[in-house]
Amino acid sequence: DKTRALVRLAGLIALEAAPASYQWGVACAVAAGATDEEIVGVLVALAPVVGMARTGTAAPELALAVGCDLDQWP
Repeated sequence: DKTRALVRLAGLIALEAAPASYQWGVACAVAAGATDEEIVGVLVALAPVVGMARTGTAAPELALAVGCDLDQWP
């Protein structure tokens, strides 16, 4: 279920999981019907709880996991 997958993804971010774990978490969330916006929403919701440093570290890993080409950013 989508909510469960997004909560698992939040847990991975909070624990500073390995990049492969983010790939798995995002794949599970997308398979459960989560959108890219909802995945980004997890980061936004977690920032006040776990801090900007941790969410900032997770952001590029999540971007890669959803297929965002970071080399295309200015």
